[in-house]
Amino acid sequence: MLYFEFKGEFGPDVKSLEGSTLNISATHFTNQILIQIRASGEMDSTYEVTQRGIRPMEQIFSRPIAGQNGVLEENEEEEEEFETMRDHLSDYNVIVRLGDSNDAKIPVICTQIANLYQTVILPQSAPVLRGDNFSGVNLLITLNSKMWRQDENDSNVDFAKLVFLLKSIKEMYVK
Repeated sequence: MLYFEFKGEFGPDVKSLEGSTLNISATHFTNQILIQIRASGEMDSTYEVTQRGIRPMEQIFSRPIAGQNGVLEENEEEEEEFETMRDHLSDYNVIVRLGDSNDAKIPVICTQIANLYQTVILPQSAPVLRGDNFSGVNLLITLNSKMWRQDENDSNVDFAKLVFLLKSIKEMYVK
């Protein structure tokens, strides 16, 4: 079991939380990571984030979500500028364990955190955290959902909060 911790304050770009403390802790177990995110010392919601399906990682990374599937109709011409796109966030399943299940922002935030762990934190820290196998890690995220409700109509502030949160989580592992 490994334990990581981060303490910081929100800056002036997040007016509603400026000066408030942000405490993040992560406890790594064999098959699960417990992440606790406290804003002003509070936590009120818990979400479980798992990878969707039982496909191997090679299939997950090669599956396109948009574009042609290689078969053209008789009257269609191939577009040279057309590229398939990949939605990495659709690979995660977010389950509400405690909190408001109607809140649409928090599952997006949880998938962003899961994507950060899957693409940056676990691969860079593989020998220390998980060895070479980090594909079966589930996240249990407990956080303060009030910090996302304070600026209901300002998506720029929500984005600034998300960027600060992701940077803080990444910084927690760099130390």
